[in-house]
Amino acid sequence: GYTRLSSTAAGLFMLCILLVAYPLINLIPVASLAGVMFVVTYYTIEWSSFKVVLGTFLPKSIREKYNLQTKVNRADVVVMLIVVAMTLVFDLAIGVACGVVVACLVYSWDAGTRMSLQRAVTLDGDTVVYTVSGPVFFGSIKPLVDLFPDVQDDPKKVIILFENAEIYDWSGMVALKKLHERFENAGATSVKFEKLSMESHRMIMKGENLWEEMNVYEHKEIEEDPGVTSHLHTEERHA
Repeated sequence: GYTRLSSTAAGLFMLCILLVAYPLINLIPVASLAGVMFVVTYYTIEWSSFKVVLGTFLPKSIREKYNLQTKVNRADVVVMLIVVAMTLVFDLAIGVACGVVVACLVYSWDAGTRMSLQRAVTLDGDTVVYTVSGPVFFGSIKPLVDLFPDVQDDPKKVIILFENAEIYDWSGMVALKKLHERFENAGATSVKFEKLSMESHRMIMKGENLWEEMNVYEHKEIEEDPGVTSHLHTEERHA
C-alpha cells in the first residue's frame, strides 16, 4: 500500500519478526529470500526514470527526432547515478552521503555563476551606482569582483546596491572590504554599500569593528521617485 497505515503495519510486522519470530525466519531458504528481494527491487525501481536519463544525455537533435522531451538538469542525473553506484558498491548510507556532498558542490558552482551587475552613472558624472544581483558567498567572490570594470575611470562617488543580493558568509563580507579598498585606491572619496537585507546587515554589524571604515546601510522601504531612472545611464554585466 501507499498510505501511512500500510507503512505503520509494515513497520510493526518487521518489529515482530525481529523480536519474536526470528527463529522461523532462519528456517526459510536463502534462495527464497533472494527471490523476494528481486520482486521488491523490481517494484521499487521507477523504470520511467531510465527514459529520463536517456533523454538527458542525448543531443537535442536526437531528442526532437524521437520525441524524447524528458530532459532534466544533467547534474541531477549525475547525482542520482552516483548514489546508485555507491549504494551498489558500499551501502545506502554511503551512497546518500556521497550524493549530498556532490549536490552541494554542484549547487555552489551553479550559484557562483548567477552573479550580475548593473552600472549606472548620473548625467552630471558625479556618482556611479552599481546594482549587484545574486548570492554573495565563497563560490561567487571571483565572478563578483571580475564583473566590476576598470574603476580608475569611475566617478569619485560610488554607491553599490545589494537590493537583489544576499551575503551568506565570511568570504562575502571580505569581498565587500576588497571592493571598498579597490575603489579607495582608485581615488574614490565616498564608497557606500546600500540596501543590504536585514540578515546581511546584521551579519556585518556583529563584526563591525572589522569593517568600521565601510559605510554599510540596511535596506529600507522608501517611496521611489519615478523620474530618478531618467537621470541614469545604465549598463548591465553578467558572470
